[in-house]
Amino acid sequence: MVEEQYDVDALDLLINIVGLPIAKSSNSSIWPILCSDTKFKKVFMIGAYYGHKKPIDSNMYLEQFVNEIVPLVQNGFKMPNNKLITIKMHGLFCDAPAKSFVLCTKGHSGYYSCSKCIIKGSYINNRICFPLDTTESEVNGHLHEIIGFSGLRTDLAFKNNDYADNYQHSISILNNIPQFGLISNVPLDYMHLVCLGVVKKMINLWISGPLPIQMLARDIKIISDKLTDYQKMTPNGFSRKPRSLYDYKHFKAT
Repeated sequence: MVEEQYDVDALDLLINIVGLPIAKSSNSSIWPILCSDTKFKKVFMIGAYYGHKKPIDSNMYLEQFVNEIVPLVQNGFKMPNNKLITIKMHGLFCDAPAKSFVLCTKGHSGYYSCSKCIIKGSYINNRICFPLDTTESEVNGHLHEIIGFSGLRTDLAFKNNDYADNYQHSISILNNIPQFGLISNVPLDYMHLVCLGVVKKMINLWISGPLPIQMLARDIKIISDKLTDYQKMTPNGFSRKPRSLYDYKHFKAT
């Protein structure tokens, strides 16, 4: 039965690492290492750390996990019927603080904290922003501004610790995993960057931003009333129900 259920030749593993508070009355938290794959998509825990602070050393925290996954990636997993299943670590998913922790890089508020390119951030309005590069080019006797991207980070440069001057502060033990790129196989965090970042910022500007871009008070009320009415019709499968725009500062993402 097990052999029929896992009748595959290869498994691409997905790893998720995040710190979770488990009590409101103390600083205790748990840092689980969760695993899934691109085919069966079942999630299970393969390791966890509990304490009143996050793990001090990320390499020590990940050591047992890395020691187990390296031979699996190198040799595959042999089933009871002697069938060999190829194992590959396909992706590592973390929020911004957990990603900088396990990759041993600067935090997301640093000047060179972009995990995909070498752009230097600018301190604008009390926050670090990453504007696009601008250059001027002459076309038909006129200067035109060209917008582009800074050079992209590469897996090889990261593995060689080439970004030690301004991005990496030490070498991550995850470098030991074969066929796993700490740049290409670690995607950006959509939930925090888009849902709680861009979208929440836009709502904030529409409600309490500069007057030229604020929504009319009556329009805010109409939208809020509709969102509140939708709570009654939201299926149970949705983990969060719509809330009034007046509560936007407390919006969560899922």
